[in-house]
Formats: sequence, C-alpha cells, structure tokens
Amino acid sequence: MPWFFGNLHCHSTNSDGDSPPAEVARFYRERGFSFVGITDHNHRTGPEDCSDTGRDFAVLGACEYSASCDGHPLHINGIGATATHGPAETPASAVAVLQHGIDGFLAQGAFTILNHPNWEWGFGRAELLAVHGAHAMELWNGAMDSDNLGDAQHESTESLWDAALTAGRRLWAVASDDCHHFGPKRTFRSDPPFSGWVAVECERPESQLILNALHAGRFYASNGPRFDRLVLTPRAIEVAAKPAGRRCRIVFIGSGGRVLGMVEGHEARYVPVGDEGYVRVRVESGMGQCAWSQPLFLT
Repeated sequence: MPWFFGNLHCHSTNSDGDSPPAEVARFYRERGFSFVGITDHNHRTGPEDCSDTGRDFAVLGACEYSASCDGHPLHINGIGATATHGPAETPASAVAVLQHGIDGFLAQGAFTILNHPNWEWGFGRAELLAVHGAHAMELWNGAMDSDNLGDAQHESTESLWDAALTAGRRLWAVASDDCHHFGPKRTFRSDPPFSGWVAVECERPESQLILNALHAGRFYASNGPRFDRLVLTPRAIEVAAKPAGRRCRIVFIGSGGRVLGMVEGHEARYVPVGDEGYVRVRVESGMGQCAWSQPLFLT
C-alpha cells in the first residue's frame, strides 16, 4: 500500500494560530501532504471548518486538550475527536490531569497522543508510566523550545519512549511540527512547518482509513528522512531509507534502548532472535534528522 504524508499537530485562529482553518488545510495540501489534524487548544476543529479540500486531502477532526499543573503544561491531542475536550476545574496532580485528558478522548474513540513531554519539562518518566490508555506519544515536536533531546537533568523523548515500551506499554510514536504561523508575516523561527510529520500506510487518503492506520500503528514518524521500504515481521526486518544528503545510518533498537545492530548505508536487514522485547528502527541522516519506525513487539 502507498504512504500518505500528513501532520497531526498544528493550530488555526480557532485558538492561537494566525490563519483560519481552511487556509491551514490549504497550506499543507498545496505542499504535497494528504491530511492534517488541526489541533486547536481546547477546541475541536474539523472538516466543517474548512472549505472543500477535494477527495485527495483529508481534514481530521482534532482537538488539543491543554491544561497545566504546578506551572507545567500538560497537552494531549485527540485525532478523530468528535467534540471539544478541555481540562477539569481542579488539577489534583499531573497524572490526574493527563489521565483526564486521555479518558475524555478515548470516550470519543479518538487516536490519543501525549504531546511534547519536554516542553517546559511538562512531564517525565514517572508520569508517563503512571497513565494508561494513550495510543501514542509525541517523540518529536518541531517547535524550537520543545527540548526533544532533553538535557543533563531530563531524559530525551526517545529515552522516555523506550522506558514506556520496556515497561510493556504498546505506545506508538508521532512527529509533528506544531506550527502556528502560516500567514504572510510568518517567520517560521519558533515552530517551522514540516519540521515533523507522519507517513501513514493505507489505501487512499480518507479520514477513516487514516485513523484506522494510526490506531493499528501502520505509520512512521520523521523530521526529514523517508522509508522507501519498511517490513517489520518476527522473521525479518527489512529497511530501505531515503535521507536528506548522502550519509545514512540505520539503527535497530530493542528493549531498554539497547542498540541491536547498526548499518552505514541506505539498506539494512535484521533477523530477530526473539529475546529483544521489541525492535524498532531509527534512520539517521548526515544532517542530524531522523525517521522512526513503530516497534515490532516480540513478547
């Protein structure tokens, strides 16, 4: 099946973006994407907010639950949301706030994403392992202040993901640009468009097919490189990648973030032994950009 590219986190004038939803959708469509989720803060934005985008582009109903606790932002995206979902009046704890956001979107059948954990150090490993039910976490957020790589006191988002996977969580990974600025005065300095996106494998770019693929983990996350071939089976994992620039490294990663194998080149193959817990693939380009497969669970 073909891959269709899209963004699952951006904003319009329905919250703090600078452009109406129809213009945001048009922006991504004109630049080759096949779908978008416009995730306005505590406000559902959907296809009814946009002009006709044609049969080759899908606007997914979406909302970003936006709350805080003790000064730390706690945000969750609901892709496929059918209604606005906002925070409870009294934030008892960060875990309670996050769980309230998750539960509200799950009740709508939405694909539920824990957003940018390292933005203003919103939440860490303890909170991630204490909540339940989310389908994915935002492994890469393209906003300049998202601190995806962590620092001396905070884990990277990729390390947090491995912690969750190692603990037995079935959690997919998402990349997005979190773009707010699409108008003629845009600077793209704080949240540049196309600095994170997903590629979904489905028959055609229709909303329900895209949502089905997201729930099933038939997609990958990237801030640059693309997979030409990605086969994940217990018998063999086969990868062909297309990064920006000539350099390409393919890394196979297992439980605990352990590197299982590494190949310098555009193609690689790994045969699971069976004791890895899970195997996932990271493609690294010479420009420091990455693409991430979803994990193949072996236990």
